[in-house]
Amino acid sequence: METLLPRRNTIYEGSKSREKLCNLSLQLLSRAVENKRSQDISLKEGWAFHNTCYFKSWSKVFIVLCQNCLKIFTCEDKKDIKGLLNFELYTFLVEVISYNEVKITAFSCKKALHLRFPNEEATRWIQGLTYQVQDSFGNKYRISRVFDNKFWKNTGISEHCFLKNADSGDILLFQSKNYKSLLQRCFTRSKYDHVGLVLKFFNGEIGFIEANLLHGVVFTYWDQFFCKEQKKLYKKIVYRQLNLTRSESMLSNLDSFVQLARGKAYHFGLMRARNKSILNPGQEPTFFCSELVASGLKAMGLLDSSIPSHKYYPSAFSQKSDLKLIRGYYLDEQFIDFDLSIAYTSAN
Repeated sequence: METLLPRRNTIYEGSKSREKLCNLSLQLLSRAVENKRSQDISLKEGWAFHNTCYFKSWSKVFIVLCQNCLKIFTCEDKKDIKGLLNFELYTFLVEVISYNEVKITAFSCKKALHLRFPNEEATRWIQGLTYQVQDSFGNKYRISRVFDNKFWKNTGISEHCFLKNADSGDILLFQSKNYKSLLQRCFTRSKYDHVGLVLKFFNGEIGFIEANLLHGVVFTYWDQFFCKEQKKLYKKIVYRQLNLTRSESMLSNLDSFVQLARGKAYHFGLMRARNKSILNPGQEPTFFCSELVASGLKAMGLLDSSIPSHKYYPSAFSQKSDLKLIRGYYLDEQFIDFDLSIAYTSAN
């Protein structure tokens, strides 16, 4: 059987052809991800007040400070994100206004974001926020970018940032432009009509497996997806990281699943909902896109096997659905902004 995913202990050079890659008997990259994932683990979280103009009233928000960003939510459940300050994509300045208030500005931006903290927590918040900003990539370089003045509204990430962080088991959600996809979103009550499962190779290459109407279950390298400009078919592509240390058995099972599923036909319709049988991951005769992702996560031991994979729709993998995994969890939605324009100049 032809093996799609590279296995360990075999050296693969990125310059070799894709045909040679497919013939290698290597497994998906399994690496310790604690250090990388820790950048997204909450360092401090709690209630605060925010304001973007002194002519407006202060509004209560729930904020989460991480190593590379500050997230602003409307509620404590963290489902509805109101703003995001990405310390890797912007150069920020934190100015202390009073003992419990800071003013945050972005390089080359006229607007400012004010945060006011509870009195008893103010010192810790200000110290923590100031330290993370000063220690960030954005502080080492003056980053000038094309964006509107409401920098805190930009919850997107660059393609470079996506490729840097992507790993096997992560999710891509798609919002297509065509009319049929719009009808599908209405039928499934979702912002998204398509979903794919990210795979990362031993040599660092990124791709994703998906089930689509034209080709069934296929694997696509990200650079091929980008070069063919297939991204133009979508209004939005959203990335969700899986916060989990991948074990050897997880990746081995995922490898086996991909080999079983690849090449099978696509199917979406009312008849799939009538199928009450529960099959082992990869044994399904056909796949809908979300069914494929659910089955792949089951193969990794992350989803409850008692729930049929065809019960999942793309909306199940969105942030608002609050998908429950057996282990690990998915981080917030981040749309991949292909238009981000960044110019670096030395800060010294």
